[in-house]
Amino acid sequence: MDIIQSLGLDQTLIFQFCLFIVTYLLLSKLVFEPYFKSFEMRKAKTVGNQQLAMKTLEEIKNLQLEYEQKTREINEQYRTIYEKVKKESTK
Repeated sequence: MDIIQSLGLDQTLIFQFCLFIVTYLLLSKLVFEPYFKSFEMRKAKTVGNQQLAMKTLEEIKNLQLEYEQKTREINEQYRTIYEKVKKESTK
């Protein structure tokens, strides 16, 4: 006890420590827990949305390639028809 009194600590230390523990437990239940739950939910949604965005971008690239291929085919068909009509008209 002499050491505690020589440090300038008295009985209020125990009261302050108990008050700190009670405050921490209340804040933990009322603030920290809901915050971390919502943080984890947002994190899960963000990761899910990122994966969805990557999948959508991949689908867009595939559709764009398909569109370009079909456009080339149609252009080739038109060119063939045009050349045919041009040959027939010059006869």
